Amino acid sequence: MQHIFQNKMELDVLSVASEFFPLVKTGGLGDVTGALPAALEPEGIRVKTLLPGYPAVMAALKEATVFGDTIDLEELGHKVKIHQVLINGSFLFIIDYPNFYLRPGSPYMNQGGISWEDNGLRFALLSRIAARIACGAVSGYRPDLVLAHDWPAGLTAAYLHFEADQTPPVVQTLHNIAFQGRFSVSELSNFGLPPESFDREGVEFHGDIGFLKAGLYYAKWLVAVSPSYAREIQTPGYGMGLEGLLYDKRSCLSGILNGVDTSVWNPATDKDIHFPYKSGHILTRRSNKAAFQAEFGLARDADALLIGVVSRLTDQKGIDLLAEAMPTLMQQNKSLQCVVVVRL
Repeated sequence: MQHIFQNKMELDVLSVASEFFPLVKTGGLGDVTGALPAALEPEGIRVKTLLPGYPAVMAALKEATVFGDTIDLEELGHKVKIHQVLINGSFLFIIDYPNFYLRPGSPYMNQGGISWEDNGLRFALLSRIAARIACGAVSGYRPDLVLAHDWPAGLTAAYLHFEADQTPPVVQTLHNIAFQGRFSVSELSNFGLPPESFDREGVEFHGDIGFLKAGLYYAKWLVAVSPSYAREIQTPGYGMGLEGLLYDKRSCLSGILNGVDTSVWNPATDKDIHFPYKSGHILTRRSNKAAFQAEFGLARDADALLIGVVSRLTDQKGIDLLAEAMPTLMQQNKSLQCVVVVRL
């Protein structure tokens, strides 16, 4: 990707995301998008993030610092407001459209764990507004690069492809290829895509509109969350039907290992830890183990092998490996304790 901007020392990047820590997150995607602006700033890369106005986001908006005027846009038949604000040191464009985003539940599902029926329109709007901002809809701002995260931002590259010639390049990130955003072809006109876009060399994916497929096809560059993941998703076992396209685009596919924001994930300052500790301080960790055992009603045993898992119950997260290993672990350890917290 260096050849795209090899002579430019500073970059303005528009990051398009459905999650952003600490405002809203369901997993690692939110952690990464929330940490990127601060991580890239020392490299001369200025990041502004476009985010839907979920309840928690709109609540934070009340205490935010305004850095630009509110913009009125009409996209895909919807009149929306775009707020330009600074929250916790991060510059955000917030889409204010209550009909789509001001709902209970997660960004993708209702409180019963069922996907919203209009998810296609909700995230097509996110991508469409991203394309408008990338083309200069915000006075005085035109990014050098658009960073689209996972399927919710997948149509961004497609919209820009059908815009005017002078559009910024798009980097499509792959946090989890298992979630692809597939919707009926009957929605094509509702999404504001031209008929010619529905093609194998376009947004079509097994007869549906594929948001992630569109991002992979139209983006200038692809980034996976690790070098090994970038290799794996080019194979039938891990590519989830997209391995052929990824293999064809392997020359513009990179794997960048996800990092950890140590200002957040720091046991010495984490308020959720009963007894904060520094790395290597085993005695304090033993106190936390005892507190953990008490909280979950386990026998207080300093020598017990204690396993804690917070995960969705899917083999993609390795839960099947834990089930297979459990009989051996029970045989090899006189005292074994295991706590599993299931995430929907």
